[in-house]
Amino acid sequence: MRADAERNQRAILLAAHRLICENDIDQVSMNDIAAEAGVGKGTLFRRFGDREGLFGALFEQLTADWEPGALARLADPSRPHCTAPWRS
Repeated sequence: MRADAERNQRAILLAAHRLICENDIDQVSMNDIAAEAGVGKGTLFRRFGDREGLFGALFEQLTADWEPGALARLADPSRPHCTAPWRS
């Protein structure tokens, strides 16, 4: 994947994650995600196909980065649960 495409994908997934953590998933639109990520809506559809594809990719990214103990941390109310460990 080209560097700019990889950067856009990362920005889109982070934006989607942030918006879903702040809002009900049904209230997060592709327009919202594109604006938050700083990309055009066409970029979302070219990369992910549709909303289902985007949220599927986000789920895959989040679960791929889980490590042992991740579920225990989710159960700990003192830790924020909507963090993206792959953001850096």
